[in-house]
Parts: sequence; structure tokens; C-alpha cells
Amino acid sequence: MNKLNIVIGPTRAGTTWLYKALSNDERISLPQGKELYFFDKNYTKGLPWYESKFKEGREVFLDISPTYFQNIDACHNVFSNYADAKIIVIVRNQLELLKSSYYFSRQHGKEVGDFSQFIRSDACLEFGYKEKLMQWESVFGVGSIKYLPFPMIVDDPKSFLASLYTAIELDYIDDVYRNALIDGKVNEGKKDLKPRSSMLMSLVRVLGRGMVPIFGKEFLCAIRDSVMRKVLYKSEVTEAVKVNDSDIAYLRKRYKDDMDFLEKRVSFDLKFFEL
Repeated sequence: MNKLNIVIGPTRAGTTWLYKALSNDERISLPQGKELYFFDKNYTKGLPWYESKFKEGREVFLDISPTYFQNIDACHNVFSNYADAKIIVIVRNQLELLKSSYYFSRQHGKEVGDFSQFIRSDACLEFGYKEKLMQWESVFGVGSIKYLPFPMIVDDPKSFLASLYTAIELDYIDDVYRNALIDGKVNEGKKDLKPRSSMLMSLVRVLGRGMVPIFGKEFLCAIRDSVMRKVLYKSEVTEAVKVNDSDIAYLRKRYKDDMDFLEKRVSFDLKFFEL
């Protein structure tokens, strides 16, 4: 499979939006479901299984799997089979990543405590750019990763897509921008939704995982977000996360080297990345 491009994440950085935005471009081969988890969780299924998920005859192949960001085994598995793959990372402010992850976790019925407890849990480990990307660079080489700024998705999605197309060496066309989903948030951690029951949400997740091979993740998510939404969630206006000085000090210490790491690698202004 030639011209494989992989957006490795991280999670909560617009990857679902990106998958939807690119889904109508017939030059790009995307898998039927956004995340195949092949190089981290499904590697034993073998390359024929992986490559069968992509349509042949397209100019480029694109795998959007944000769980690869934090998984060094995924990195080695990619390199072993596609050493010339292009690796793409979306850079988002880590406080915003954690807020989004916090809301998303609560929406899905996970017991995460308050925000101060959440950022001091393993959740914080997911978003260390230097720690994770030095592992990828140790395999693919320094300078091998293409970086894109998350704020551009919000402020100028057309330019974000144009930059993505440059990264995957494909001519950008405005028809992509006209995709109806382009200006809407997808897979957003909503602040105004709370599960009716954590036990019910856990049961739905277990049943959903069993049904994914039959119906596909995208179809099941569509059912959840339409028909099942009123059953699973109750509307509740939740106060925005309150971040205190202690939280900021903790995050600055936890991620203290990430700014210096990224400043040496990106071509865009990182002011948005400051904590």
C-alpha cells in the first residue's frame, strides 16, 4: 500500500472532525470506520486485514488513529511495515485537551472526580507531546513528523485542510471545504449532557464493542447520538471547569519541556499552547 499517511493524534484534537471532513474526497482512501486500532490493538490480525479496510485505486491512503500517539508499540509496528509513511500530529493546548477529555469522560459515565483530581490521574499522561513524540522520532527520525495547529480548525478550517493536503502531497480543492459537516463540532465532549446511569452507560459500551464488527463504529455512534441520546442522557447545565492556580502550576510542571520541544519543530506561532 503506497502513500500511507497516519494522523496519530492525540485524542480530543479534532480527529473525528477531520475524518468527516475528508470522507467525500474520492482521491483519499479512508477506512470505513475512523479508528482501526490496527497498529496498537489489532496488530495480530495481520496486514491483509488492515489493507482490506481501505479502498483500492485512490491516490493516497489515510489512517486517522489518535490512540497511536501514546503507544510506542504502534510506532514500531508502523515502521516495520510502512517505513516511508508520513506521520501527522495535531497540536492543541494541553489544558483544553484535558478539559475536553474530562467532559467526554463524564458524558460517557466514567467516574473521574472533579477536574483537579482528573488532571492528576493517568489522564494527564496521554498528552505529553515531548515524551510521546521523542519516541516516534527515535524510530522515524527527527524532522519526520508534520505538525498542524488545532486552533486553525476553529478559526480557519479551510486553511487547516489546505495544510493537511500539503502534508499528504495532494492538491487541495474547495469541494472538501463545502462538506456540510465542516463547520460543526463532531464527537464533542458536551458540557450539558450527563448520563442517566453510569451502570447503563457501562452496559451500552460493552454491548457496543461486541456489535462494532457487525454494524461498524460509525453506524453505532450515529444511533447513539440520535435515537439513543434521550434514553442515555439527561440534559443538565454543568458549570464550566474551574481551574485554580494549583492546577495550572501542576500542569506547567508536568508539561514543562513540551513548549521548548515544539518550538524547535513547528513553523507556526505557539502562543496558543502556553499554559
